[in-house]
Amino acid sequence: MKRSKLKPLRSGLKDLLLEYCSGSSIHGVQYMGSQNRSWCERFWWMVVFAMSVGSCAFLIHQTYDKWDQTPVIVSFAEKSTPVWQIPFPAVTICPQTKVDINLFNFTKEFEEFKQLALEDRLLHNRTIDADIDYLCRGPVQGFKVLFHSPADYPQISKKFFHIPMDAAVNMAIKPQMITTNARLRAYTPELRHCFFNHERYLQFFRVYSQDNCELECLTNYTLRHCGCVKFSMPRTNQTRICDPAEIDCMFEAESILMEMDLTQHRENSAEGNFRANCNCLPGCTSIQYDAEITQTDFEWMNWVRSMKGKAEKIESMQLSYLGIYYKEPQFMTSKRSELYGMTDFLANCGGIMGLCMGISLLSLVELVYFCSVRPAMLYRGNRKRKRKSRKLKKEECAEVCLQEVVVKSD
Repeated sequence: MKRSKLKPLRSGLKDLLLEYCSGSSIHGVQYMGSQNRSWCERFWWMVVFAMSVGSCAFLIHQTYDKWDQTPVIVSFAEKSTPVWQIPFPAVTICPQTKVDINLFNFTKEFEEFKQLALEDRLLHNRTIDADIDYLCRGPVQGFKVLFHSPADYPQISKKFFHIPMDAAVNMAIKPQMITTNARLRAYTPELRHCFFNHERYLQFFRVYSQDNCELECLTNYTLRHCGCVKFSMPRTNQTRICDPAEIDCMFEAESILMEMDLTQHRENSAEGNFRANCNCLPGCTSIQYDAEITQTDFEWMNWVRSMKGKAEKIESMQLSYLGIYYKEPQFMTSKRSELYGMTDFLANCGGIMGLCMGISLLSLVELVYFCSVRPAMLYRGNRKRKRKSRKLKKEECAEVCLQEVVVKSD
């Protein structure tokens, strides 16, 4: 009984498969279903078709991995940006000699200290004044100059330009700006590798930037490691400022935090989790300023004398000149954008399927049609034929019965 039911089903599926193969637009399928070809030829086409399907699946998988793992590409913008559309950089100048030498000449005090006997140095040492002059920062004198965004907190220790004494320095600023396409808002910050300003809030800064985030991270770790923070770090009113005896602890905290970043600290450790929790990605819109430097001697004393000025009172002074300007009125901007949008991804997949199998979108629709609509229509037509056949049989039976009744009555 079961075999009698399965036999029509198998026959119907076979007819459906032959119908699809004979009219399919996919390359090679017609040869596999052709009744006019030998089994050897059909088997050969089956192997070729299977290899094409495998190659197509492999290439599509690679395309998807690239789209899923690195969906963002950084490229140059289509047009240059005028410098008047960006803020002029904040200029932070920090003198390397931070205390007036006339208030306390440490060199003289140090020479006197060296003349003391060892007993006086150890037992009667009252030289506790802060050291300045050349013994503090070494033989380098002048100014440190830092260009940064007005929204960033200046950190001279990270990057700076040096301006020597009695020198005329001109700096040609070259802005470097990167923007992010609005379509990338749909991606997570980890995929686009940046934060929009509304996605990341800092405790001590209103505007998010990578430099501000890293400074806040260092501040929090220094507070955790030493119980205090450096006087130049952002802090609350209740936070204690480190005294001179804790300078080594501050340097140690900064060194440990840097090692976490360089050596990829263990994720399960408390130290590694602290660095990971900082999560200081770049801002999606950020500006940095580089500079080209030209330097020459600043002969200001000769200039004063040529102007018939009185140079006697200022002969002991040392002056420097700093000129700042944009190198070009326009500059090239970088931008983050989608490597593959949904349209690009589908187009790439369609190109791969067309190359390997000769498939188009209508070919896939055709396959869906023969897997769903066509079997349903055949099944419906078969049921109609069966009903019609049963109805005809009933009518024939009724007609025969009527004829028998008429014959008997006669």
